[in-house]
Amino acid sequence: MDTQMYRAADVGSYVRKLIVARYNAGDEDALLMANSYVSADLRGVHTHGINLLSTVIDSRFNAGKINPKAEPQDITGRTSYNSFFALFDGNAGFGHRAAQTATERTIKSAKEHGFGLTVVRNTNHYGSAEYYTLQMAEKGLIGFSSCTTVQWGRANEYSNKWLGTDPIAVAFPTSVRIFSFDGATTLIAANNILRAYVQGDMQFPIPVFFNGQWSKDVYKFKDITELRSDGSIPMLGGPGGAEYKGGALCMALELLMHADGTFETRNNFEPPTRHIFAALRPDLQVDADTALRNFANVVKDFRASGESVHVPGDERRKRFEHSNTNGIAYGTGDIEKLHALGRQHNLEDLIPIG
Repeated sequence: MDTQMYRAADVGSYVRKLIVARYNAGDEDALLMANSYVSADLRGVHTHGINLLSTVIDSRFNAGKINPKAEPQDITGRTSYNSFFALFDGNAGFGHRAAQTATERTIKSAKEHGFGLTVVRNTNHYGSAEYYTLQMAEKGLIGFSSCTTVQWGRANEYSNKWLGTDPIAVAFPTSVRIFSFDGATTLIAANNILRAYVQGDMQFPIPVFFNGQWSKDVYKFKDITELRSDGSIPMLGGPGGAEYKGGALCMALELLMHADGTFETRNNFEPPTRHIFAALRPDLQVDADTALRNFANVVKDFRASGESVHVPGDERRKRFEHSNTNGIAYGTGDIEKLHALGRQHNLEDLIPIG
């Protein structure tokens, strides 16, 4: 795939203008979304970068599932646990605004009480889960986040397709650098599949289940609507018999996201979106400096055979540093999709570096 380099600041500015023009978003929402997408692209996670505008946000907005003027609302009931728990209603607004509000509340609760837990319901896609856990780790906290997703996962060949690709994101501050992991409970994120189709690739990166069999062939689907409705991807551990592990993990995350004790059926392709955020102070038993040194030692143990041994976050950190200096490498398909949206609002195409 051909790529060209673009400055992160230029992409961020373009995306902000596009979000305001196309989705009637406020400046704060547009800035949050642009920062989230560019941050993901800087790390090489293009499934959760600018690509999401054309594959997720556009379709949900056009279907009337996003209220661009909505504000997240604190609906936490009066309980003795209010010191560390909060519940927000996203009011069907942009998921990034609700997620950022919840992240800040979680950080505040953890700083004051040692632990913070926040659930958001009635919201939308929030981009990369890592974007929020890194904020927690940068504040010296252990961070966790997940969200419900569209039904893509199939635990086995005989089950109904009702599992999501719900991510697990965790971040730990250490005395050396932040340890960060963010991954789906399926073998890959669903957006990898959508990108392959939209870009006209001949094959998907992993087998997709359709009409009773697994196949990498893109041509089996007549259009993207059929891919979304009838295609599914294996949960972690599969296909092959161990996919129940990813399925059970996804179910556990769904239960956590219903920590407010309410219930919403998942028996439709796009169930109501929820987010969860948790943060823990590392100094509950020892002082913070000691805890962070010990976290670094735990990571060091994984590198027992040498610094070249990769642990979660290594590749993304290196990519971030390189992209920040040299520009973000975008595939021509990704940047053309962005430009196609921008031209509808008279935005001039981005100019590549060099």
